[in-house]
Amino acid sequence: RCTKKLGPCSQKYVRQEEIEHQLREQLLDVAIPQGWWKQWLVWIERDKINETKLASQRVVEVGEEMQEVDRKLNKLLDTYLDSVVDEEQYKAKKNELFEQKLKLQEKISKIQSGGSSWLEPFEEFLKSSINCGKIALGKNNLQELRILARNAGSNFFLSDKRLSFDPNLDFDSVKSYRASLRAGTSAHPISECVNVFEQIRTYFKGSGG
Repeated sequence: RCTKKLGPCSQKYVRQEEIEHQLREQLLDVAIPQGWWKQWLVWIERDKINETKLASQRVVEVGEEMQEVDRKLNKLLDTYLDSVVDEEQYKAKKNELFEQKLKLQEKISKIQSGGSSWLEPFEEFLKSSINCGKIALGKNNLQELRILARNAGSNFFLSDKRLSFDPNLDFDSVKSYRASLRAGTSAHPISECVNVFEQIRTYFKGSGG
């Protein structure tokens, strides 16, 4: 409710119940359709398994590169002990190989700690969007609706008794689908389920979380 403490306001009074009703509608607009929940959760679990396998494979590949560097270090030591290279050449080449090994070790650490960093925020979005539907349809109070709405969007605006806000980029794809559904321009539900999932998945994977 506008208290008009900041000065004259041209907006008409809107009852809290009406704001709550509109907020529920807005949250439903960014909620993943209930029929998609189970499939999307299955797909994200599939992504987790695939990313774990991919990370393990990359660690093995980098580990093999490190083994090759170790072989070169051993060979370099043999050539130095056999007086094939002098001390200055030996130290220069050894430092070069140690730098390579350090970079490879850092690469492994990066793969293990952040190889699938995009999955966590993607999963958080998924659960949040599902909650938008659950809470909007449930008997939750206005405060709970506000908290969820702030997570889903920004720039809340009330004009002519109508509430609106800008959905975050990830939620925007769901809202676009909802709009096309109302307009009768959406494709087959199964195709749309896949398309919207892949669109949002690509967004998170591209942003790296």
